[in-house]
Amino acid sequence: MRYPSSRVDSHAQPQAAAIGHVARRLQFRSLMLGRCLMLGCLMAICCSLAGVTLAANSSANTAPVGQLPAGVTPVNYVLDLDIDPHAARFSGSVLIGVDVAAPVSVLWLHGRDLKVTQAEAQLPNGETRTGTFAQRTPDGVASLTFGSALPVGRAMLRLVFSAPYNEQLAGIYKVRVGGDDYVFSQFEAIDARRAFPCFDEPRFKTPFTVTITAPATAVAVANGAEDGVTTSVDGRRTVTFASTPPLPTYLVALAVGPFDIVEGAPLPATAMRDRSVRVRGLAVRGKGVLLKDALTMTPALVTRLETYFDQPYPFAKLDIVAVPDFAAGAMENAALITYRDSIVLLDRNAPPRQRRALTLAHAHELAHQWVGDLVTPVWWDDIWLNESFANWMEQKIAQDLQPAEHFARGHLRGTLEAMSQDSLPSARRIREPVNNSDDIANLFDGITYAKGAGVLSMLESYVGTDKFRDGVRKHLRAHAFGSATAADFLQSIVETTGEAGVGAALSSFIDQTGVPLINAQLECGRNGARLQLSQQSYRQLGQRQPLQRKRWQIPVCIRTPQGRQCKLLDEASATMPLPSCPAWVMPNADGAGYYRFRVSKPGTAALFANLASLSDLEQMAFADSVLAGFRAGDESYATVLNLAAALANSPAREVATAPLELLEIVQERLLDDATRVAAAKKITAIYGPALARLDLKQADQRLLAGTLTRFIAMRGDDPALRARLADAGLRFLGNAGDGEVHADAVDGELVGIALIMAVRERGVPVFDLIETKLSHLEHSVYRDLLVAALGNASDPALLQRARALLLAGKLRRAEVDALAFALFADDRTAPSWAWLKPNVAALIAAGSTGMSTALPYLATPFCSEPEAKDVRVFLTPRVGGWEGAPRALAQTLDSIAFCTALKRAQGEGARRTYSKLAGNVAP
Repeated sequence: MRYPSSRVDSHAQPQAAAIGHVARRLQFRSLMLGRCLMLGCLMAICCSLAGVTLAANSSANTAPVGQLPAGVTPVNYVLDLDIDPHAARFSGSVLIGVDVAAPVSVLWLHGRDLKVTQAEAQLPNGETRTGTFAQRTPDGVASLTFGSALPVGRAMLRLVFSAPYNEQLAGIYKVRVGGDDYVFSQFEAIDARRAFPCFDEPRFKTPFTVTITAPATAVAVANGAEDGVTTSVDGRRTVTFASTPPLPTYLVALAVGPFDIVEGAPLPATAMRDRSVRVRGLAVRGKGVLLKDALTMTPALVTRLETYFDQPYPFAKLDIVAVPDFAAGAMENAALITYRDSIVLLDRNAPPRQRRALTLAHAHELAHQWVGDLVTPVWWDDIWLNESFANWMEQKIAQDLQPAEHFARGHLRGTLEAMSQDSLPSARRIREPVNNSDDIANLFDGITYAKGAGVLSMLESYVGTDKFRDGVRKHLRAHAFGSATAADFLQSIVETTGEAGVGAALSSFIDQTGVPLINAQLECGRNGARLQLSQQSYRQLGQRQPLQRKRWQIPVCIRTPQGRQCKLLDEASATMPLPSCPAWVMPNADGAGYYRFRVSKPGTAALFANLASLSDLEQMAFADSVLAGFRAGDESYATVLNLAAALANSPAREVATAPLELLEIVQERLLDDATRVAAAKKITAIYGPALARLDLKQADQRLLAGTLTRFIAMRGDDPALRARLADAGLRFLGNAGDGEVHADAVDGELVGIALIMAVRERGVPVFDLIETKLSHLEHSVYRDLLVAALGNASDPALLQRARALLLAGKLRRAEVDALAFALFADDRTAPSWAWLKPNVAALIAAGSTGMSTALPYLATPFCSEPEAKDVRVFLTPRVGGWEGAPRALAQTLDSIAFCTALKRAQGEGARRTYSKLAGNVAP
């Protein structure tokens, strides 16, 4: 599904994953319960594709909540749209073939903010019955009422409608770039109903035949291949597209405008696929040349995916569309994948970070063409499988394509970040019941994407790569061009692997919240060596409710100097015999397990002493467990600093930077002014030499240099570095106020921090210059960096100007989202919160549709009980009207409670540690 636009290499607060995935979709675009419950192998599949009726659907006169009632099933759509990018509205008509299972006079379907001027049903006997269409709920549940019941059998619904272009990047919306108007669509999750009347649920999978009438100067594309063009006397063009394979409404897509069209190399016919596939890229006028990298890598990615799935690419063509203003990072529309243009348009100055992001995003969306498009969930509660699988698959395929890039480390980092979100009391299950639009809005977060992917990695590691792959293949073969549940997927894995316990093991992770904590105690004596294992819920500080006794079925794999061995820990405790007494035990071999671990103090010391014997992934898992110990109150801050020093010189970027997030939290929220100075000096002492030793000719080292430079500049004590960066930012900006930048003047990995330092060090003139650049500049990557620089100003007067810019109408919608979150960080949070109170409605109106859902996360940096009370009092009466926001508020309050408890429990120790380093306290 939607690829989170927040999927970048960053080290922000522990809630960054949650913030990013919702706002991203301020993405990071978790799921829900399936209606099928798995115990052991699995019980039977509970829902049919044709329809599940919830209790709320019992009355024919009451609008249903959740799924539509069973009894009326769409079988095909013929959609005719009139789209003029220069107009204020679009219009169209739709024919929906439906099967009626029992006589019905009120049909429930969807339509949101549509003006329906004609509605009728055409019966097989030639009779036409007029109906009345009415939107019945704010989220777009609608009724189509007839004077007498439609009979059993096939009917054709015909509706004529119009609507304004959406102003917040949902449904069908407009973007203006360089004096040209463009129209794009974004229908996931439930925004197809903003574009045309429909049965807007994933289980309703049908062919779509689409026709678009547009100005002669505009290009029109849709999911199907172009099948015919006619030109009217007034010069307008009508394009008919070939009928698609069965699709759910959320995967239907279109784009209209004066695009550059770039032909990529077609996918040649293979033994698996007896036809070639046309590949094209579309970008706004003048930007097509920047699609070269995306088009060049496409054949190799598709070939690898076809080989893994043992299924040919499922559609007749493949279009890649670069979208200038997009709330999501990308969207896997069938055969018409849309990307935020800052991801997919690469120029010659594109740094390694952007190139990596393109590889991962493209692999993610292409994987969806099979998992999500070819096979679609029955209901939103299983959308986790789409996103988790694509998240997991992206790194596997990207690693295969570019083995030197170490994508597996980034994948593990995402899993570890999800554990922070999963440790909150308000965390949700991966597969959670979805009963309304609030539940749907909460789906696209770190739990869905990263926790789910981490659990799949653990499952693959346990059953074996080949067996897991064969189970995936079996699943796709069984449900191709149809819908399926998570239970169906597990059934395929169980049948293929022969592992009866796999279903129960996975269910124990997807059907309950939380992170397991494995206690691993080594015992060596006359009777041999063994590892005593026990499990409990990891519990960080700030959780006031009683500890829940949860039980997982955990594939525990350990590594010692003698090798690797595994055991399914399905009880509270168990013993793992060892062949001999090892010098050290790594309780999470290859970092593949979705759990944290705790060992004895000698066991921890042994791992510290033998870090070089651990793989990069194991070092990351070890670091996470040490840092989690501090967050739980079990480890001292001195241990955290020792860990930072031990890892700082690692050549592996994700290893070296593992402690940065916690160091930031401590410095900003737990220390006083005096100890913050000492912390800044210590940060420079640890990471300055590590930065100086890097080989900038290596891409990964260059990425690491960018991260460490930013960290030292923002958190360290190096005025000379900040001055050099400020000078670099000025070179990038140049002196002209014409919207031009000098990209060659600064390493692309350093542009962002250089601009921030220029604003902080040089003040008003630089802020003015950036505002001028934004009024002209079209380059989305550079626009994002300029907006971030304004949001990271330190001068209160400049921050006030940045907040005013949120409502000035000068930024793109997605930029408003990003600037808002930049302004709510560190010491910028309190004044921004005071500004927000009288401006909350205006901010929601200025941003994308995701802003209202994500808005409570703006308060995440607060760290005291009075601040939590203020947030609760202000937002509680408001969030009920914002889809998905109640859970965001609960998670925000949990995060503040954690920070408050951490400050209380660990603040004194952290301050004392830095005071000793500064020589202010005797050892």
